[in-house]
Amino acid sequence: MSDVPEGNLLIRGAHVLTQDPHVAGGMVDVRVEAGKIVAVGPNLPDANARVIDARGTVLMPGFVDTHRHLWSSIFRFMAIDWGYNDYYEIVQIQYSPRLTPSDLYTANLLGALSAIDAGVTTLRDESHVQNSPDHTAELVRALRDSGMRAVFAYGWPSIDLLSWQFESTKPHPSDMRRAREELLRDDSALVTMNAMLRGPELGGGPDLAVRDIEFARELNIRSSMHVGHLKEPGIEWLDDRGALGPDLLFLHCPATTDHEFELVRDSGGHVQATPWIESVMGGVRPPSTARMLNAGLKPGLGIDTETGAASDMFNVMRAALAADSLMHKLGQTDFEKLPWLTSSDVLEAATISGAAAAGLSDRTGSVTPGKDADLILIRMDDINLFPVTDPTKAIVAGGHPGNVDTVMVAGRILKWEGKLLHPAWRSVQQDAQVILSRLVEQSPPVPAGYVPGVDKWDQ
Repeated sequence: MSDVPEGNLLIRGAHVLTQDPHVAGGMVDVRVEAGKIVAVGPNLPDANARVIDARGTVLMPGFVDTHRHLWSSIFRFMAIDWGYNDYYEIVQIQYSPRLTPSDLYTANLLGALSAIDAGVTTLRDESHVQNSPDHTAELVRALRDSGMRAVFAYGWPSIDLLSWQFESTKPHPSDMRRAREELLRDDSALVTMNAMLRGPELGGGPDLAVRDIEFARELNIRSSMHVGHLKEPGIEWLDDRGALGPDLLFLHCPATTDHEFELVRDSGGHVQATPWIESVMGGVRPPSTARMLNAGLKPGLGIDTETGAASDMFNVMRAALAADSLMHKLGQTDFEKLPWLTSSDVLEAATISGAAAAGLSDRTGSVTPGKDADLILIRMDDINLFPVTDPTKAIVAGGHPGNVDTVMVAGRILKWEGKLLHPAWRSVQQDAQVILSRLVEQSPPVPAGYVPGVDKWDQ
C-alpha cells in the first residue's frame, strides 16, 4: 500500500458525480484544502497539493445513512429470518440490557468502521440503549474514535424497555439534557446530537410525543421518530397539536397516508426509508419511497438494524428499486399512479437527500465547493462493474463495499487503496466475538417464529 495522502489534495482522473445540479461533474478535478472542497473543474492547478491519480474511479460524496441502530452490529444477521416480535423480544429485551458501557463502545465502533469500509461517511445513530450516563458516554466515544461524521440520536433505556414503549407514561429521559451540555455541545463538530423520540406511536400517544418534541427543541436539537407502522395517524395527531416543523425526521412511514406526507412537506420536515428491513423483516410493511417522492419530499435512506441487514448502502439502494418494482408489478393500490423509482432517485436519496434529512446538507452530501470533503472513490474498472455505460446505474445495480477504494471525511482519509486504516479494527472484531459469545451462552437466541398477520406491527 502506498503512503496515505495528507494535507491539501488534488484528485485527478475520476468521473465525478457531484450530486449538485449547480456543479458540473464528469471528467473534472476536485481540490481539497484544510478538509474542505475548494474547487471542482477541469485542469485545476496542482501547486502545494498532493495529487491523487483516480483514473478508473468514480468520485462522489460519501453515502449518508439516515437511520441505523449502530449498537446492534454486535448481533449481525441474527434476525434475518425473524419477524419484528422476535427481534424485539430477543435482541432488545433480552440482550441489550446486558450490554455494559464497554460492550457498547465495541458495538458502536464495529458498526462505524464497517460503515466507513462501505463508503458511508455520515451516519445517524438511532441509539436506544441509554442505560446509564456511562453507556451514553461510551457510545459517543466510539463514534468520535471512528473518524466518521455522525449524528448521535439520543433515545431511551433498554432496561425495563416495556415501560418506555407503546403504552408508556414516561417522558423522554431527562438525562438527555446532561448529554447535550456535557458531551455534545458543539454543533459544528464531526459528532453532533439529535433526539431519537418514541413519537406518537411507539410511546404514550400524541400529547406525550409533543412534550418530548418540546424538550428537544428546548435543547436546540433536531428529532426523529418511527411512524406509520401501527396504522395510526401519528403525523396528523402532531399536526393537530401544532408540533410539526423542519426539525423533525420521520422514520420508515410505511403506512403513512399521502395526506400526512403532504403535511410533512408543507412543514419543511423530512422523511426516510429503510427499504431492505421494510422488505424482509416480518411484520414490517413495504417501503414508501416512491410515495414520499410523489408527495414532493426528498427521502433519505437507512440501514436500520444490522441484525437483519448488511452495513452498506448498495444493498439498500437495490432494495428500494426492487421493492418499488414489485409493488408496481403486483398492482398494489395506487402504485400504478406513481412514477417508478430510478437509479438516480436512490443515489440521490443515499447522498444529498440523506444529508438534508440529517440536517447536514450545508456541510456534506454533495461535491460542492465550500462543503467538507466527505468523499469516496469507487473503482469502476473492477471486474464486477466494468465496462461502464452509466456510472450511476453501475454503482446502484452492481456496487459493493469491495469496490470502495478510498473514503475521506473532512479531508482525512479513513480507507485507502481498499484498506480500512483504523489501527484497532482487528481487535474490535475480537472484542465483539467475546461479547456475543458471552451473551449467547447466557441466553441462546430462540425465536418463537413469525406468523403472518399476528406480529406486533400488524395488530
